[in-house]
Amino acid sequence: MKAVFKVMLAAVSAALCLASCGFDAGKMEGDWTISTVNGRTPEDFAAYSGVGEWCVAKNYKIDGKTLTISAMNEKGDIVSQDYAITERSGGIDASAAGVTLGLYYNEDDNSIKYSIKYGDTQYTYILKRGTVDISGMLEAGSAGQTEEKKQENDSPEI
Repeated sequence: MKAVFKVMLAAVSAALCLASCGFDAGKMEGDWTISTVNGRTPEDFAAYSGVGEWCVAKNYKIDGKTLTISAMNEKGDIVSQDYAITERSGGIDASAAGVTLGLYYNEDDNSIKYSIKYGDTQYTYILKRGTVDISGMLEAGSAGQTEEKKQENDSPEI
């Protein structure tokens, strides 16, 4: 009886391992960008937050064992942070500088979801395949702001 129990326990353990280890993180490899932040497009979230879209935009690259996140800093430079990846059931954990992001892959719509808490606010990001031109957003936003200022200065006082 003990032998049968041990065989059954080993079979159940193997089945659980296969079920939890069966995720193929290779499906997540490639270029990603933000689809939504807290249910809003990056443009809408930026407007809601009172910042330029380039302040919200990020590009993500998953390649082998590294996640690289690129964004614009306050000086207008594109900066990147690399995170070491650990595979897990349903996604990956990405860790760097004492921070771990749990990214979950949704095979139904080919998207990635992760959440972070900043202060008292929880931010949920949904990522889609592709990249955005963050520098171009800044240039377009700056040009638009310059044109608005010019129009303000050219308009007659009432």
